[in-house]
Amino acid sequence: MKKFGILLMAMSLVANVAFAAGSGSGGALPPADADPVVVVEVVAEVEPVVVVEVETVVEAVIEPVVVVEAEPVVTSLPEVTETVVVEAPVAEVAPVVEAAVSYCHDLGDRPARIRCRLQKSADDLKAEFAVRYMPEECAALGDDADCAARYKSLYPCWAEDPGSDRIKCVKRILDLPQKLVSVDDFCGEDAGCRDEYVGKVHNLIKYRMYDAEERAQKFYEAGRLDLDVVVDFVDFIAESKGDFNNARTKAERVAVIKDVMKEWKKVVSKVQ
Repeated sequence: MKKFGILLMAMSLVANVAFAAGSGSGGALPPADADPVVVVEVVAEVEPVVVVEVETVVEAVIEPVVVVEAEPVVTSLPEVTETVVVEAPVAEVAPVVEAAVSYCHDLGDRPARIRCRLQKSADDLKAEFAVRYMPEECAALGDDADCAARYKSLYPCWAEDPGSDRIKCVKRILDLPQKLVSVDDFCGEDAGCRDEYVGKVHNLIKYRMYDAEERAQKFYEAGRLDLDVVVDFVDFIAESKGDFNNARTKAERVAVIKDVMKEWKKVVSKVQ
């Protein structure tokens, strides 16, 4: 039967790719002479997006209307008591001006956006993501809403233990079988099924790239990697996802995966 080359590549990645799911506040640094396939366990913590509302209140002090009673005036005419009303000037109310908010996604340069997000606090990032959540891969696809929704759908998997439990979670959410099979065995000659299945396997591969990216960020947060190293790696991963999406042959996709594995090995070697 005719098989899609991509499935063989995907299964090979699941078995051999160096960044098996894992995360956390840090992982053990492998020895310098470690085997080329490096598995670093890091526990990722993904918090739900929280909408933060900020209200700016400006109170203007307005002088009240003052009533002043004049002293009685005595003349040759009968006594007259006169009440004079004096109005104090009313203070002008300054308009409410919203302070300009700087969002990382407004920056035009991708490395600058990455650096900005890495340096923001968790609360600031939640606030920004509540306004606009668009991962770099999705932004490169023209602000693809379906792409962003897929990223959000994987949030629960970061609560799983590194390794097989987390990958099982990803497969479950992507609606993939826990034991990957060939597209022929899964779909037969159903063209629609075949396209959908291959697309999901591709997403699983890119999830592993995303996992490596997130673990590099955790190393930075733990003080074990320099900011510049992480910015360069996350930018490289974003570029690699684009190259993977644009690949048209098995050889091109395998080349992207190998490049990511080589770059990840370089990053691991710099972990303190």
